Amino acid sequence: MLWRYAIDQLRAENNGEYVELHSSELERLAEIKLNGNEIQNAIRTARQLAADSGERWNSHHIEQTLRIMFDPKRLEELFGKSL
Repeated sequence: MLWRYAIDQLRAENNGEYVELHSSELERLAEIKLNGNEIQNAIRTARQLAADSGERWNSHHIEQTLRIMFDPKRLEELFGKSL
């Protein structure tokens, strides 16, 4: 699963910083048709959004990032429905 791989890769790059996503959250993210670069960009942006808010990043930040990255029509194409 690309999302899990990207999160694990980011963890290795950042001294073990990690977010635990429930399997249901990962499954939901896996339904979104993104390539590896888009996924990595989304994860990095989500981390930055959380850091700017003084929060630990989670799936909420990822979904917020996807809303920023893609217009609602494109999100519906990627996800099959709106987030």
